[in-house]
Amino acid sequence: AVLDRADGGYGDALLAEAQQVAALAGFSPSLTAGGAVQAPVDTEPDGDLVEIACREQGFTTMADPAYSWDYQEGTGLSIYTQNAGKIPYVIVFRSEDLLGEPYEYIQEQYTPHMRNKYGEALADVEEIERYEIGGKQLPAGLYSYYVGDTLVDMLRLMDSSGSRTVSYTAKFIHGEGDATMAALDAAIRGFKAE
Repeated sequence: AVLDRADGGYGDALLAEAQQVAALAGFSPSLTAGGAVQAPVDTEPDGDLVEIACREQGFTTMADPAYSWDYQEGTGLSIYTQNAGKIPYVIVFRSEDLLGEPYEYIQEQYTPHMRNKYGEALADVEEIERYEIGGKQLPAGLYSYYVGDTLVDMLRLMDSSGSRTVSYTAKFIHGEGDATMAALDAAIRGFKAE
């Protein structure tokens, strides 16, 4: 769902994201709703991957067993490379439809959505026709935006091979994306539609 600034959910979503970023970066717990900020737990992939199933959307993929993951309706399968429920993470989402021209979708719909959603906080946009990862070349949008003083990077890739479109999203604190990008690579390489 696209968040509209006029919608009350927009502010709630930005606050939730600010809380995630604050907790990850070890900022003051004043952004959190009660309780102390939990320090991030660093995990590095050990090379062994496990298959994880997303029955709700009819696919399996691969992830490091040290990571946690969950499924949320409307979001897809989230793989957390540090703390469950918090940035950094990878999302795999399989839509019901096939997107015919994914690069045009990024240019004409997703980038404008990001500009509208983040406004002045959006620091940089890069649209990439062929981003190489996971043994594929996929159209992508790389977006950098501020949550408070923290710069967050989000890479969004679209794969329209087969009968449905699969979107991949990697989100991490700027300059700290190695483990998350490795998790994204594994998720793309390991993706299999059921």
